[in-house]
Amino acid sequence: MLNPTLRPVEARVYTDEFRVYGVFHLRANTGTAWLLNADDRPHLPLTHVSMYRPGVAHPPGSEALAYETHFAAIPKASIVWMQGGAPDSGQEGMGRQPRQVYLVYPTYVVTGTFQMRTEVRLSDYIGTAMAAKPFVTLHEARILGAGSRGQSFAELPTIQSHDFITVNLRNVRGIFDLRGGDPAKAYVAEE
Repeated sequence: MLNPTLRPVEARVYTDEFRVYGVFHLRANTGTAWLLNADDRPHLPLTHVSMYRPGVAHPPGSEALAYETHFAAIPKASIVWMQGGAPDSGQEGMGRQPRQVYLVYPTYVVTGTFQMRTEVRLSDYIGTAMAAKPFVTLHEARILGAGSRGQSFAELPTIQSHDFITVNLRNVRGIFDLRGGDPAKAYVAEE
């Protein structure tokens, strides 16, 4: 019997190999990052699953469909980022302010804000998170498409926008801090 404190939530899970659409179950008053950081299971159970070839376009085309199944267990370590569920409220308040960042991946860029204390360096925040709880909430998230050589990140096309997503900091290829910086000065160096 399903625990009455769990609620079904639609999700899109992005790994390097697949885009996985399905339903997971989230406890009341908890966020997606809390669930993914929990040590009791090394995988995320999903039901009503469609697995598509890699990419960030939404919705994916029918030609991208690779598998369909009633149940799949996605290894948490393979999750790059995930849309769905609830933001972690434990990251808000207590002197935390939004810190805008760019998260860099091989074929796209994600921008948004982490909730951080103003006196904390981004490198310390990342180091602490990666050591113990690598899944964090990124607010006001935008997934940006690939650009051409010399194009600034500020000019990249927006492919998806979300109030929040949950990212696995262990799978980010680079993190750019925009505090005090000009987003137009972060740019694509190769085609």
